[in-house]
Amino acid sequence: LTWEEMTIYNAGVDFSLLKGNLFGEFDMFWRDRTGIPGLRSVSLPDTFGAILPTENLNSQNTRGFEFSLGYKGSIKDFSYTVAANVSYARSKWDKFDEPEYEDEDQAIRYQRSGQWTDRVWGYRSQGLFTTQAEIDALDFVYDEVNGNAALAPGDIRYQDVNGDGLLDWKDEVDLGAGNRPNWIGGLNFDLNYKGFDMSAFFQGGFAFTQKLNFSYGNNFSELEYTERWTPENNNANGLMPRLGGSGSNGASSDFYFRDSSYVRLKTLSIGYSLPQSILEQLRVQNLRLYFAGTNLLTFSGVSDYQIDPEAPSNLGGYYYPLMRTISFGLNLSL
Repeated sequence: LTWEEMTIYNAGVDFSLLKGNLFGEFDMFWRDRTGIPGLRSVSLPDTFGAILPTENLNSQNTRGFEFSLGYKGSIKDFSYTVAANVSYARSKWDKFDEPEYEDEDQAIRYQRSGQWTDRVWGYRSQGLFTTQAEIDALDFVYDEVNGNAALAPGDIRYQDVNGDGLLDWKDEVDLGAGNRPNWIGGLNFDLNYKGFDMSAFFQGGFAFTQKLNFSYGNNFSELEYTERWTPENNNANGLMPRLGGSGSNGASSDFYFRDSSYVRLKTLSIGYSLPQSILEQLRVQNLRLYFAGTNLLTFSGVSDYQIDPEAPSNLGGYYYPLMRTISFGLNLSL
């Protein structure tokens, strides 16, 4: 067992045009990580009866780029700078110690070598059952031994994707990327007009999902009660299945995952500096009044669930909320 080894290839260009008013940067990279620790026991039969020591078995590669572009200019008393950036990065297993899958379905579902590291697998859902008649009309079974006896209105309705009449791991599909954004973007504004100034920064993350979870231990959020399916709230699109429902409700599926792409007004500052003529009368060098705020606005598909899109996946419902700050102030230089 040794240290991991990493090799990074990077190429980039910085440019400045129109007397420096138009500026930008483009970088792309490829990173190889080799010797990632792993256990060889995953490629041994279950009858081996022991766990081998950790070895440098696995490797993965990450590829990505970053592009930024900005422009600054002025029109009489109005000056401005606008800059935007976007980046992409995603990792793939180059080699992962695992069995040789002879079954094609097993290879598609479980093989990691050559696959993205952040894939999410689960069943496709069609909302919740609202009547017993919908359950009786199913042309497949959830449980090969017990059939659909455990199902009742309020349970999650899954799809038999391969149409073999049985809901099992072969019906799981790739639900998309994981809980960290592959795409990240930002937008900066700096505006000045006479004594007024304003700066704003928007940030965003895209192409990632979060698993909704509103309880932890004995702690429950309000949505755990208000949005759950009940006989009185017999809604096929309810946020949560019935309380104490079928064990199949706990399976990984798109029922619990939501696109967490977001755009957030991260910072905003607005100020006014008194003109020089007034400063001379007051005998001060500078006097600026300002308003500043952080995390003022967030636009995201998970905001309706009181979840911060940047919270760790599966912690959204009880993760400490992001703080919004608003301040007013005065800067004085004598």
